[in-house]
Amino acid sequence: MIAQSRWILGGVQLGLDYGIVNRTGKPSRDSARRILAEAVAGGASHVDTARAYGDSEEAIGAAAGGSPIPRVITKIAPLTSDAEAATDAAASLDASRAALASTQLDAVLVHRAADWWRPGVRDVLRQARETGLAAVGASLAAPDELLPLLEDPLLGYVQFPFNLVDRRWLAKPVLAALERRPDVTVTVRSVFLQGLLAGGAASDWPDPAEGAQHVPAIEALVSELGRSNRADLCVAYALGHGFVTSVVLGAETPEQVQQNAALARNPPLTADELALVGERLPAGSAGLVDPSTWRKS
Repeated sequence: MIAQSRWILGGVQLGLDYGIVNRTGKPSRDSARRILAEAVAGGASHVDTARAYGDSEEAIGAAAGGSPIPRVITKIAPLTSDAEAATDAAASLDASRAALASTQLDAVLVHRAADWWRPGVRDVLRQARETGLAAVGASLAAPDELLPLLEDPLLGYVQFPFNLVDRRWLAKPVLAALERRPDVTVTVRSVFLQGLLAGGAASDWPDPAEGAQHVPAIEALVSELGRSNRADLCVAYALGHGFVTSVVLGAETPEQVQQNAALARNPPLTADELALVGERLPAGSAGLVDPSTWRKS
């Protein structure tokens, strides 16, 4: 497994205007450099990025050689053709290495689970693994993608969305499969569900009825469990699950990085507290837990 810290910096905000509650937009290169340096100071071992995240890799590469920056996890560009899959995967990996300059690249993932199985892609990933990468793996959207991947010994890293209302990953077959692969690094993203869960009633919920149901329950749990705020509850919930190695926490400013580092230092929820969340907070609908289905304004 990769020696990852409890939290790693999300790099999508460095290259795109990202998130339903994003108010400041993509940071400048100077701000990106300060965000990366602050992440290191806050204990983040890695930054998570991708070829598809605008110019995030370039922003990270530009910061290399100045202030200390985290090591990198990146993802190859989504593949579109079986015939060109291996060539495109190799070209994407080459482009990432060039953009990241001298930054240490520890792991490369396919951006979509289906791309793992395209002809020749595993060979590209295996060669990368054998020539210096600590791990190769996949970014996932749903548990049915995870189970077959965990049967492949080449897999060393997975990333998927997980949060207070996304209970799909707690199904017994999924937990059992993860338990059989303790060698796989499991990083979870979307712990705030693009800011909805941390923003509470102030967030623009895709379905206002679900917001009206979830917000009071979350507020009550924050109080009952003695958490400092909604964001603290979200991070503590994710880190309370034994299969989670690290959480991805994005930031638009250095100040947000400091806040994220403080959240990751707080104690995770205990098993009893996790059970209480399951009892008091309803699971989110399929439409809520998948932001790709949200209606864009």
